[in-house]
Amino acid sequence: MWNRLLHRRAAWLACVLVLVTLQFARQFTAALQETQVFDEGLHLSAGYTILLTGDYRLNPEHPPLGRILNALPLLFLKPDPKLDTQGWKDADAITVGRELLYRQPHLTPDQILLPARLVTIILTLVLALTLAFWVRARYGPGAALLAVFLVTLDPNLSAHGHYVTTDFAATLTCFLAVIAFDRMQRRNRVLDILWAGLALGAALVSKFSAVFLLPVFAALWLLHRTSWRAVLLQSAGLILLSAVVVAVSYGPETWRSRHAPRLNEVVKKDTAIGYALRVGGRYLHLPAHPFFLGLNEMALHQKSGHPSYMRGTVRQHGSWDYFPFVFAVKTPLGTLLLCLLALPLFRRFSRDLLVMAIPLCIYWALCLTSGINIGVRHLLPVFPFTYALAAILIARHAAQFYRQAAPGLVGAACLVLACESAYIAPHDIAFFNAAVGGPANGPKLLLDSNLDWGQDLGNLRRWLDARGRNDVCLAYFGSADEKYYRFQGWAVPANMHLRAGERPPCHFAAISVTLLEGVYHERAWYTWLRARQPLARIGWSIYVYDVADVSEGKVPKESF
Repeated sequence: MWNRLLHRRAAWLACVLVLVTLQFARQFTAALQETQVFDEGLHLSAGYTILLTGDYRLNPEHPPLGRILNALPLLFLKPDPKLDTQGWKDADAITVGRELLYRQPHLTPDQILLPARLVTIILTLVLALTLAFWVRARYGPGAALLAVFLVTLDPNLSAHGHYVTTDFAATLTCFLAVIAFDRMQRRNRVLDILWAGLALGAALVSKFSAVFLLPVFAALWLLHRTSWRAVLLQSAGLILLSAVVVAVSYGPETWRSRHAPRLNEVVKKDTAIGYALRVGGRYLHLPAHPFFLGLNEMALHQKSGHPSYMRGTVRQHGSWDYFPFVFAVKTPLGTLLLCLLALPLFRRFSRDLLVMAIPLCIYWALCLTSGINIGVRHLLPVFPFTYALAAILIARHAAQFYRQAAPGLVGAACLVLACESAYIAPHDIAFFNAAVGGPANGPKLLLDSNLDWGQDLGNLRRWLDARGRNDVCLAYFGSADEKYYRFQGWAVPANMHLRAGERPPCHFAAISVTLLEGVYHERAWYTWLRARQPLARIGWSIYVYDVADVSEGKVPKESF
């Protein structure tokens, strides 16, 4: 009966639309409730000023496509871009972003931020529907529906699919580029080369990490034993069309780069990418275009590293086990169970699945060697391929391998996923699966954009207002304007200040868990708070403590 129902296109489409609608509802609810996360202001200000001025000075380490898309609604709202501020002169994207959101005479931050977030939400719907129709066309309706179920109920995709960042735009465009390349390989028509080239270009100007597609395409050409004539024709089309997309995306900067020095005169050989850019600059006479300079900045950032937190340890440089650990604790338990059910089925792996397996392998290889370990958001491109691959293997072979137990096993895993997903919504960014203790245990495992990215400052204000209180000291990890949310500027004192006799002038202490655990400062600062039980956890990212006894001097300073 179930199989007959799935093969009715109207019934199958209705199921897909229900799942997509539920994902939209949870994302829209979260977008309404959450304060801007750390990077949203800088991305939005960069995209908006690009549209208005053609100047790409703000945060050039990221390419422009996703930022421009998110900023398009602002052209109708017409907020003041704050081009007369010192932040714009200094190319300080965070400051300009704060001015853009919080210093408008006729617009509130929510009125500016929500339309921009809706653009990203639309991208998540496009991903889900594209995955649904592509998998159905290639592998059948059952596999397609299971893949969409996994994608739409995944808290990580829902969380980062409603923020104004470059992460989800890159996830979508990388997936589109791979399936367009697959179509080009199978059909080898001029129109298919056109779509593949445009999709590759869109991915490259969404996030610089999309360069992983180049070895992916090379591997797929080799494994499919494409003729050299076809490879030359297809590669020429891909290079030309993607270059056009890059040039158009950078607009006036592309025109201005005609007078820029050669790339080899600007870029140093400090990284593998830097070396390749120098060679290209010398022998291909490439100019110092902002795309190449941004790619070089990304490579230098990878080399220098970035502070990251995992299981109580802060590192400056990447660790090979970071992203496997992130995947294990941030992926829903039901999804992991489905992936485990799919593992024995790999012995029946067929050649047509290489289009998903190769991107997975190459992107994972890059993640294992990455110098920047700051969040599951950098792992997002693997999720559509992983879920599609698991769904296809289960739909094809689970009945033969698990026999009568197959429906029960798959159904139980799906039920676990649905329960976990419903439990965390709409605080999706704070998701940790039940096997590791859920979001309450999250700060012991991962922080920063895995849990606490500044999203709950508004929720804290609502919590205080509901109790008629404002006597709170605050230590906030984020870029939102604390004054806008009516905080008085009282800081949470560190241990050293309490030992010196300082007493907080407040009844409550509210602190972001990233600061509580000392990711970007000495962990000893807030030992006195970690020894206490929080009164409340606001969205799982801000802990509130009752510190009236400390304020009243009932706790001797020797205790700190």
